[in-house]
Amino acid sequence: MPVERIRAVASTSASELPPGSQAILSLTLELIPGAHANSNRPADPQLVPTTFFPAASDQVRMGRARYPQPTQVIEWYSVDPLSVFVSGAVIQVPFTIAEEAPAGETKIGGSLRVQVCDAEMCYPTERLPVDVRVTIVD
Repeated sequence: MPVERIRAVASTSASELPPGSQAILSLTLELIPGAHANSNRPADPQLVPTTFFPAASDQVRMGRARYPQPTQVIEWYSVDPLSVFVSGAVIQVPFTIAEEAPAGETKIGGSLRVQVCDAEMCYPTERLPVDVRVTIVD
């Protein structure tokens, strides 16, 4: 059974939103102790950046993801410090509910591409689904 090295938990700043309103989708990275995820701008071009890919939706317009300030770590396999996210890092994505969105429940999110590394090695890249449901109200 493979070891789960990372989870991404999605939440929003509001659970009920009228059409035209704005809110924030927060994606919190939870990693096992000793692990880190490459930042969205790793210094080494061979490392895979953490990237949010929004799901297509007629009801929600996603803004540009805002990544946290990375931490610098040095591992034996890297000549230069690595730019990484550690457990608890939060990626924030602003979004707007479309003016023409009908009332009801809708899913907001997408997927997060992440490469996790630790003191021993970097693991295969994962693509994690990240979404949360909100209610569009009149």
